[in-house]
Amino acid sequence: MILLHTLTFFLGLGDSQALTQAVAAYQACHFIGMPECDVILAQATVYLARASKSWEVMTALGKARKSIQECEGPLPQVPLHLCNAPTRLMKELGYGKDYRHGDTDLQYMPEGMENVNFFN
Repeated sequence: MILLHTLTFFLGLGDSQALTQAVAAYQACHFIGMPECDVILAQATVYLARASKSWEVMTALGKARKSIQECEGPLPQVPLHLCNAPTRLMKELGYGKDYRHGDTDLQYMPEGMENVNFFN
């Protein structure tokens, strides 16, 4: 588990295969057990140590959290088209209306935050 935490904290988007490698190592160790899985742990550790590192996700997450903490008044509402509508009332109120999976033209940020980019 420490490998999974380390990789998400330090590697982020630096190596797109790092999470796959770490989860595969975790599962292999779960099935095989110690001490036989020591080579698997060593391989995963070396892979993660050599992988490209990126703080992009951690930095963006920090900026998003700070934005929420510093928000004065009520927090901005999630756009209704992104909210699921499990009841008839919610459908009537517009929850999930006009949502199209994978549509890049939809607004995903709350009103008033349309131009906020936490990845800058």
